[in-house]
Amino acid sequence: MLVETEWKGQCDVLRDFVFAKASMSILARGFRQGVPDENLMENLDETHFCVNMDNGRTLSFRGDEQISYADVVSGSICIRMVVKVTRGPAARICRPFMIFKKHDSTYAIRAVTDTVPGVCYMTTTSSFMTTKCLAEYYRERRVSVAAPGERRLVQWIDNYPGHNITPEISAALERINTEIRYLPSNSTHLTRPADSFIISKIKDTWIRRWELKKAEMIAQGLWQGDGRSGSSGMLKNPQNPYFLALAAESIAEVNAAPYRDGISYARKAMIRT
Repeated sequence: MLVETEWKGQCDVLRDFVFAKASMSILARGFRQGVPDENLMENLDETHFCVNMDNGRTLSFRGDEQISYADVVSGSICIRMVVKVTRGPAARICRPFMIFKKHDSTYAIRAVTDTVPGVCYMTTTSSFMTTKCLAEYYRERRVSVAAPGERRLVQWIDNYPGHNITPEISAALERINTEIRYLPSNSTHLTRPADSFIISKIKDTWIRRWELKKAEMIAQGLWQGDGRSGSSGMLKNPQNPYFLALAAESIAEVNAAPYRDGISYARKAMIRT
């Protein structure tokens, strides 16, 4: 029975691989023939950030040669980033759309104005994408715009349930003259431009900037509670406006960094697939 189950699982994986390879071959053949136009292609993807609020003491920010204690306290904030890569020779990573967790998913969050330059946000109950949130994404004029003229954009996304087309999403897509096409099931980073290549660069930048911020907060003694015995031991939460600015700065830094020979990371990602 176990052997039969393993064999069936291997067959399922092989079937999905063959389907994905055939689908991408058809797409590649179309590009060689000039249809579809690469200047009208976009890729939408998402990544999750679990922001660690530990106190950093085991990281030895003070330059200790030996660490004689382990005083890291668990505590994290979950944030989702929607990443869009545009098309053609001028490909770039667009303004990030952040999704914060909020128990009733109402917008906006108190004391978090949606005016931070270079970024915007929405809320869901889990910080994951939902069809309602996706409709809001396509209605948001700061992140979703039509191509010049009457040309129709094609946006490639994965077949995650939160990406299912609803009447609200269809209406929002019609406004920006865009159609959605789904990537093959079980697509890897090799067929998803924004997946590992772009997102890994964004995360590297995010982590480096966040670690510097934590070191600064530790040096300033910015702890939750009064910092005395019995307090949580976690760093103070710098609050959502800081993370919105961090997202915008991380995207801007990756966009400004050339990959090689003047080609941007976004352009390389779109070519690579």
